[in-house]
Amino acid sequence: EGIERFTNITKLSLYKNKLLLVKLVGLNQLQHLNVAGNSLSELHLKDLPALEECYVFNNQLAQLSIKNTPLLLKLKANNNKLVTLSFSGSRQLSKLYIFDNELEKIEMDALPDLRYLDARHNPMPDEFYDFLDSLESLTALHDGNADDWQ
Repeated sequence: EGIERFTNITKLSLYKNKLLLVKLVGLNQLQHLNVAGNSLSELHLKDLPALEECYVFNNQLAQLSIKNTPLLLKLKANNNKLVTLSFSGSRQLSKLYIFDNELEKIEMDALPDLRYLDARHNPMPDEFYDFLDSLESLTALHDGNADDWQ
């Protein structure tokens, strides 16, 4: 509590602190955020105009909502339980790590600058993997359908 008083903070690491909840309000200068290795089950990142890198891996996140982070370039949200991942106003995101989750799809229209995606170990359908493979500007790592390998 009280983090909102640090309005000029540019880097914040709360790595591995057993946190259940993180509220980030009024941190307009925040560029780098690390809340990985906690026990977060839900996280909403919004109105962080300077945020460039965000690390939320190794939590218990089932949903992640990212809004109004126009400078966000890299997000590492792997090793969670994500079923829902949504973006709005994060059009510059170029690197996304979401392996080891429960995602079936991501809205690619919201991510026009995405160049690297690691989506291994998610239950995405073959059609979505085929779509990812068809995007020439994207390097996408995925498993394909496990049935294809039997």
